[in-house]
Amino acid sequence: MLDFDLPAAEAAPVPVRRAARAADDTEPEFLTEAELQQRERENLLIVLEKANWKIKGADGAVELSGVNSAILLSRMKMIGLRRPV
Repeated sequence: MLDFDLPAAEAAPVPVRRAARAADDTEPEFLTEAELQQRERENLLIVLEKANWKIKGADGAVELSGVNSAILLSRMKMIGLRRPV
């Protein structure tokens, strides 16, 4: 008798769907690298403000954003975000 220790089957990938846009939506079809970085900065700032600049723990930015603390801190440093005094 053979016994194989195989990983459990992963769920099928979820297809990415774009939200329907209104006819008067002026947002471009795609974003440039600079626009993506600006959106990432804005999103990170929103998460940090919502978490009251708390990084770790319950209701911290790590939990809200879904990234680990090392990545979050690295992105903050790269973007130049610092907690207001």
